[in-house]
Amino acid sequence: MLIVDRDSKPANTVLYVSAILSHLIKSSPLDVATLYSKFRQLNTSQAPYTTFLNALSFLYILDRIILGEDGKIYEAE
Repeated sequence: MLIVDRDSKPANTVLYVSAILSHLIKSSPLDVATLYSKFRQLNTSQAPYTTFLNALSFLYILDRIILGEDGKIYEAE
């Protein structure tokens, strides 16, 4: 879910998760598994894995991230 409605928790939305992921990727490039692990360690969201993947897709569509040849996710310049 991209837009927050009254039945969802804002911390479980694609927009919120995208913001968290963008911050994590900005600090250092990470592969998907490591990024997900760090995201879960923050414990700021109980978003499911599908929301995590949708947030990555959202950032990719917005050209905020790129996937390197080494399999790591980098912040787009």
